[in-house]
Amino acid sequence: MERANNRQPLILKKHTTFPTFQMFAYAGKHSALAADDVFKICILTTLAWLREKLDEVGGFEEINLPGPGEYQRVSADAFVPVNSALIGYDLNIETIPEQKAWALQLKEPDQGISRMVDGALQYSRYPVVGRMIETNIAFCVANGVVECGFKTIVTEPEGTEERPEVFRYAIIKTLIRNPLVGLSDAYPFVEQMIPINDIKKTKKLASWLSNPSRRMPAVVLAEYREEAPDLFAEDDLFVERYLERIPLPKVLGRTPGIVAGPLEFPEEQRPFGLSVWIEIHKAFFPDAYDERSDLIPKRIQARPDPNEKVQTALRSIEKTLEKALEQLPPKPDPAADLSAQARHLVGFAHFFALSDGVFEEFRKNLQDCAMEPSGMAIYTRPPLIREESAFIVPRERIRENEEFFKPWADFLYSFPIGEEYDFGHCRFVADIRALSHHLNAEKINSVYQTKQEVAEALEQSQRKCEELEKQYQDFQKEITAGVNKQLKSLQFHNAQLTEGLEAQKKDSEKEIADLKRQLFLVEERLQWHERMENRPVVMAEVASWVEKEFPGRLLLLPRAKQLLSETKNTRLDLVWKALAFLGMEYYDMQVQLISEEEAKTRASYKYQRWFDVTPISEEIIRAYPREYKVHYSHNPFTGKKKEVGLNLHLRSGVDSENLVRIYFLWDGEKKLVVIGSLPDHLPPPN
Repeated sequence: MERANNRQPLILKKHTTFPTFQMFAYAGKHSALAADDVFKICILTTLAWLREKLDEVGGFEEINLPGPGEYQRVSADAFVPVNSALIGYDLNIETIPEQKAWALQLKEPDQGISRMVDGALQYSRYPVVGRMIETNIAFCVANGVVECGFKTIVTEPEGTEERPEVFRYAIIKTLIRNPLVGLSDAYPFVEQMIPINDIKKTKKLASWLSNPSRRMPAVVLAEYREEAPDLFAEDDLFVERYLERIPLPKVLGRTPGIVAGPLEFPEEQRPFGLSVWIEIHKAFFPDAYDERSDLIPKRIQARPDPNEKVQTALRSIEKTLEKALEQLPPKPDPAADLSAQARHLVGFAHFFALSDGVFEEFRKNLQDCAMEPSGMAIYTRPPLIREESAFIVPRERIRENEEFFKPWADFLYSFPIGEEYDFGHCRFVADIRALSHHLNAEKINSVYQTKQEVAEALEQSQRKCEELEKQYQDFQKEITAGVNKQLKSLQFHNAQLTEGLEAQKKDSEKEIADLKRQLFLVEERLQWHERMENRPVVMAEVASWVEKEFPGRLLLLPRAKQLLSETKNTRLDLVWKALAFLGMEYYDMQVQLISEEEAKTRASYKYQRWFDVTPISEEIIRAYPREYKVHYSHNPFTGKKKEVGLNLHLRSGVDSENLVRIYFLWDGEKKLVVIGSLPDHLPPPN
């Protein structure tokens, strides 16, 4: 007992939440298809990706739709909500068809980064304990084009040192490569560099880079300019640029043609330039140079010379040149481009190839542009005058290999982490749910408002009847007070007036009856909207929904409940509507509250269909007693049950996926619909 008392609860850690991969794009902006078709292709592509991801989990019939290539076979109402919490996973899909909005959310624990090697799973990064990864994808149709939002949210314990990777969803490349869709913002997302080779394109690029609403980083590579200066010319440019900070050793004493280093003299007193030093060195060491450059010795071959001071001076020159060569930048690579990086990083940045012919125009149009000719610049976010908004790379450092661009690639991968993004009209799952509740509330308010308007019209008609009644009484008083000589005339007038008033009264009564009828229909529609809000979302909820919504009207026998629990969700919509018809329109006809014509009007509004109810012959009941007979108590006092036949059945549809059959009996004493079997055929099949 003492040990149990010392146990402490496990303390929960604080968690932090932040976005990683984020992207907004337009789909089908340049497609020949209508936006609604592009919208369907985007959703079907996402569901195909989701089915592959959940292949080992399974159990989601709602997402088993045709592939994106068969979008014409799929109607908009095929996209239904999904709310399911699996073991370790949470999948939610929300849609508002009238708003043409659809969103997916998938929460899953971090699974690390692994791959199969020789049949064994090897991890390059192990899963982080407590980290959850939330995938968010949203599509909507706005202003005649499809907008796409992609957002990954990571939740992890505070202080987690292992940074999360930023992964681009596989469906993004699929959509980019689909010629019927394609993704774009100001520029199309393509797996290659975008050429900028005229003034119009240059101005557009500079304007886009300066636009505060720009979301996507940009990598601009200027075309190589063939005007590199001759560093070894007589004008001492090489000396001025690279040897100015390197002190040349002093040569003790003077020999013919050899003096101290040129930088030890003022410029106007220098006896000769660097080229003279080189020529002197070559005279003594002719084999020390290759064809690539006269300044790069390939080996040192000292020759004996009687003049020791000359030898010393030449060795000093050689060491000076070696130090100078170490300060030279790498030789530029004119052929380097970033095509491979543009392919790998599509969706993380746009890559542009800037022609040298428009380079100066680009610098003129882009404020505070520090980009060098033949160089590269990475622009993140405006304003560009911020130091962290642009990264400038000189040409001599640019290489085509993967090692050169890896630090910049890592930067672009991680750039969206924690950034605030504007996703246009796209709404993710939580936003769609909130909007759906808001729209339903507006519908209910509209129905209440209509009810109030009808009540006001009814009240106005009643006031009109009261005024007519008062007028009638006033005329009667006038006739009574009249003189005898006008009696006949007044009686005749009174008869006409009475007849007219009676006719008006009948019309008013008819109008009142019509308004009451309209009020009844409004209340009926209000009840229907409330039932729509509470309708079952899975087949397992149908039985409890019937007991809650239709007490005293519908009774599900145990066999019916069992059959409902075994029925697939794909027929849910047809089943609950058929039950609602029995509990409302059919019941009201049986108790003579409404006519069949009124029932059909209501059914057309609610269910967009009519459900036929036909009798079952006694011959069929006797031939199949096991299927058509149930134990049911008619006596409210004894409660004894006896076998009775299901002599009525409701039917709708013919194919197996869109068919419902409900077999029941009508208890006239209790005024109750007793349901014994649904939703499939009982024998005989026809």
